[in-house]
Amino acid sequence: MARPGRPLLRHTPPTVTVADTVGAGDSLAAGFLTGLLEAGVTTRAALDAVEDDVLARVVADASLVAALCCTKVGADPPTRDELAAARG
Repeated sequence: MARPGRPLLRHTPPTVTVADTVGAGDSLAAGFLTGLLEAGVTTRAALDAVEDDVLARVVADASLVAALCCTKVGADPPTRDELAAARG
């Protein structure tokens, strides 16, 4: 993750067995935006101020959403229950 004036943060996405990649990008974006909203990040100023650990958690969840989508055929993103189960 790159933000002006902040250190570069890296995230390694989960490894899954891929059945299909249709919908993965949309799932990533939906997971990212949902995570930001749940963290209370609703403005540009809030995004600029968000702590690195919060942003890292949002990105990790978004990548998990996309990875889980890839385990299914078709654009079929995970439900909240499936996401919670995958988090362990």
